[in-house]
Amino acid sequence: MKEGTGISLILGERGASEHLTSLNVPRSVDVSLTGRCQLRCAWCWGPKHNLKEPVVETQWRDLIIKLSTDGSEHIIFTGGEPLMSPMLPSMLRHAKEAGLRTTLSTNAILLRQRQEVLQDVDDLGISIDGSGPTMNDMMRERSARYDAWGKAVDGINFAQSLGVPVTARTVISRKNLHDVPNIPGALVTRGVDISKLRHKLYQVEPIGPHATNIKFDDWAVTEEEATSAALAVKERHPELGVTLQLYRNTRGRYFQIDPLGNAYGTDLDMDQLPMMVHYGNIFTDYDGCINNYQEYKRSLEE
Repeated sequence: MKEGTGISLILGERGASEHLTSLNVPRSVDVSLTGRCQLRCAWCWGPKHNLKEPVVETQWRDLIIKLSTDGSEHIIFTGGEPLMSPMLPSMLRHAKEAGLRTTLSTNAILLRQRQEVLQDVDDLGISIDGSGPTMNDMMRERSARYDAWGKAVDGINFAQSLGVPVTARTVISRKNLHDVPNIPGALVTRGVDISKLRHKLYQVEPIGPHATNIKFDDWAVTEEEATSAALAVKERHPELGVTLQLYRNTRGRYFQIDPLGNAYGTDLDMDQLPMMVHYGNIFTDYDGCINNYQEYKRSLEE
């Protein structure tokens, strides 16, 4: 918690031990079942959209069971767009049966059509980057084609009607910085109960296969600007739970598995900007991948 503000800060550099279980596997794992997505967000962390998905369902199931057995506690299904993966319902079910807490991170475009997945979701994260379609479209290429803003708002309302906990996820960039504080109010006008909503804000990061192709200066915001935007959100809506993730605090925080089984974390380069750290392939060398992760985490303590 940032003292006196009511804003929770994501702190990824407080020490390796808090992210490791007793068996030294990550407590939380991000899984990309697919790289496919309807949208083309320039700063996307996810794998390439045309990445083939040769990994079969049994491999994912066995991995989920193995991670749970070794002590992992939380699995986040992300992408790409996870609702585009036919494996998602069964993977969520396997995760719940294995005793894992589940999060689904989605653009919500297909949520109504695939609503059966919500029965196995503990927390639903829905991406929304503007107070209306125009700004959201500027942030998320091809958004207008799919009415992504409208689908996000509808998804939040739909999930709340079912009693599913929802987190609105917003990337703060140069393009939408001025509009971020307006987002919760826009949700209220569309019927969202923000007293039951969490709002997680992310300082835009130059990381991932898509972000490497953009001119980051056109998107970047400073920590002070991101923090000011988060403060403005909280000041306007004290009842809203607000979390801010600054990219310097993602160091060592993530353990993300792409559709091919490649596992990655994040570090900071010489310019103090995020970069990917490759741990190995979790399917072909589980022990080696976890060992590389452990070594990296220990290096953060030195």
